[in-house]
Amino acid sequence: MEQQQSGPQNESPYFGIFLALLMRGLCSTVEVFLHKSDSFGERYSGMQVGVGFLLILFYPAFFWHGYDLNGLFILLLLYVCMLMWIRLKTFLRVRRGESQPHTLYAGTPRIMRFAWRFKEETVKCTIEPILTIFFGLFIAEFLDEPLGAFLMIAGSALFATTNLAAGDERRKVMRMHDSFIEQQSVIDGYKKSRK
Repeated sequence: MEQQQSGPQNESPYFGIFLALLMRGLCSTVEVFLHKSDSFGERYSGMQVGVGFLLILFYPAFFWHGYDLNGLFILLLLYVCMLMWIRLKTFLRVRRGESQPHTLYAGTPRIMRFAWRFKEETVKCTIEPILTIFFGLFIAEFLDEPLGAFLMIAGSALFATTNLAAGDERRKVMRMHDSFIEQQSVIDGYKKSRK
């Protein structure tokens, strides 16, 4: 009689997809404000921004009964306005035939003009998430607790997601580098055998 195994092999692959979409949705709720609106990729405003919309909309229902939720609804309105502005700027850039970034590119950080010494990866992986979390902490403490808590959650998601993506990119570059060395070695061996 076979026993059912539990553990990572038995988990549904949809859970990882759902979690990634949830995290990207949270990130999109702050990225649209943190990044230049004319720098986003053409396909950035996909399913993740819809998830971001739903998260802002339904987040208060689960955690903040009886609180003033005006701050979150203002965030939702600004989020939708920024998404429309980004779509318009992207459409115009494509229409003019200007140079295009990766279609899923999350935009160039606005803070780069002040933090020009840092690489974009450092700004996105460290500076932006920390600023978002501290801004959320300030808002939660002095102005609007539900909005501040949401921004802290979004900043944490931004930190996790950008660092995971950066690590994945580094591993991909290392694999490409190793593959290049292996191919070069095969070519060198072939050339020596032909002499």
